[in-house]
Amino acid sequence: MARDELFVERCRRLTLEEPARALVYLWCHLQEQGGFEAGFRRPECESQAAEALEALLRGEEPPRVHPVAALSACDEFLAALDRRRRTRPRRIRREDAEEFYVLPRREDWTSRHAEQPGNLGFWMRRHQVIPAQHRGISIELRPLSRRLARRLEVARLPFTTGGFLDNVLPDWNESSPYRCSRLKDVERRWRSVVALLEKASRRGAVLVVFPELTVDSEILRRLRRWLHRERRHHGFSLVVAGSFHEDGNVDGGGHEPRRNVSSILDAFGREVFRHTKIRPFRTSKGEAFEEEDIEGSTHVELLQLGFGLVGVALCLDFCEEAETAVERLWSAVGPALMIVPSMGGKSTINAHERKARLLARQHGTATVVASQHPKENAALGLFWDADQELPDRETPAFHGQISTRK
Repeated sequence: MARDELFVERCRRLTLEEPARALVYLWCHLQEQGGFEAGFRRPECESQAAEALEALLRGEEPPRVHPVAALSACDEFLAALDRRRRTRPRRIRREDAEEFYVLPRREDWTSRHAEQPGNLGFWMRRHQVIPAQHRGISIELRPLSRRLARRLEVARLPFTTGGFLDNVLPDWNESSPYRCSRLKDVERRWRSVVALLEKASRRGAVLVVFPELTVDSEILRRLRRWLHRERRHHGFSLVVAGSFHEDGNVDGGGHEPRRNVSSILDAFGREVFRHTKIRPFRTSKGEAFEEEDIEGSTHVELLQLGFGLVGVALCLDFCEEAETAVERLWSAVGPALMIVPSMGGKSTINAHERKARLLARQHGTATVVASQHPKENAALGLFWDADQELPDRETPAFHGQISTRK
């Protein structure tokens, strides 16, 4: 028996007792094939998958079937087990020490790719398999409190995303054109922040997103106090407070690398978690390149909600198109929602649109972008829903709703 046949046979025997492990093994095997094996025919695979699932539901070892049919049967069998008991995401370690998460999808999940039999999503609709590490970037799942999760798990999630037309720019350091520790005019920016918060509240927003490098440490301090003081009135559940550079000094006890950090706050102004930028932005100046003066992170956290995973990415963490660690990160993760604080011009927005279109087709991902120009008085809110052919956009901010059920 050939090596691949031995592997598939092992998965077949594993399915009844350890279906999550068998699912990971089969998914990885088919991914590594780079396409379906010879002998794949949709009608036969659908018939074989149904036969294998019936055997599993009777508590019997499934018959030998095509690997695609085995994957489909395993996916449906695991979903049947999930319905009987509340389950958390499973973390599976392969024998080569690689680890993967297995998470249930919402029942109505679909995507353009999942409608095509030549894609694995067509055959594995009930679960998604996510690597715990992608090209050196560690991936962690973060559950929310029950109270916060309930407030976010609504059929339509109102949001406000965008920036400011107040002529307040980062105070770029003279020694480095893309290094900053504060805004040029904190008072004017704070008035703009409050105005946008009040407008978002009147619109019934539950999620608010500010752009990258628009909320320095003083604005963040005031924002947290404002959210706590107005908690009975503003109606927000999650505020993605843009980002800013942090020098990394810890209580005077040494020096850590400068980072670009985004704080994600709850209704009380408490930090739920933070995202540290992975990929510093890079711009050309003649024949030379200038990079953002920070050190990138190698870690990303994803929020777990009933409608799927939520990712936060700072600008190039999302729209990178060069061959780097983050270029295919979100395709590997398959989030239901991406939240992107960004700083850039037209070319950056265009890159965000291309990535949002790709993820919508692959995974049914909705993308919310808040963008601010680094040198000009310009801002934009952008939203790409999974069902749209073109994004919604408005200057300086966009108010909309995310459909979490189809």
